[in-house]
Amino acid sequence: MDAATEKRLLDQLEVEEIKTLKYRYMRFMMLGEVEAMRELLTPDVKAEYSDGKYSYDGVESVLEFLRGTHAEGSGLRSIWQLGHPEIEIHADGRATGVWFFTHKTIHKPSGTNIEMASFYRDEYVKQDGRWRIRYTGYRRVLEQHWSNKDLPSAKIDVG
Repeated sequence: MDAATEKRLLDQLEVEEIKTLKYRYMRFMMLGEVEAMRELLTPDVKAEYSDGKYSYDGVESVLEFLRGTHAEGSGLRSIWQLGHPEIEIHADGRATGVWFFTHKTIHKPSGTNIEMASFYRDEYVKQDGRWRIRYTGYRRVLEQHWSNKDLPSAKIDVG
């Protein structure tokens, strides 16, 4: 096998590790397992959610925001679907990714529903032999909100 082919194969293994990292991030978000996310993020992570409306620097700042919005018991539950990854491994040890993302969120205390389609943009770095997220943020393509109060027959149960 020539060196170029070997590099492409090794890069593809890195891409698979990054996919697993992002899937784990999504699972922790959906289940409200905020503390578990610490292992996925770099200490200097930057997160920009909702087109930068919510922007946080550093792992403690990001986790504090997520504790207040997504933690188990918050009454907020989401179904997140992620796909169409475009992941590039860079020579400087970084990787970047773009993902198509949709989610449906229910906030039971307020009776609010949100559906959104977005593109996530991430930057990853390898630390201690593991890929971690150094930057994450998404740009919304579509977002719609409605109240369950507008739908008298709606019954929504949040686990």
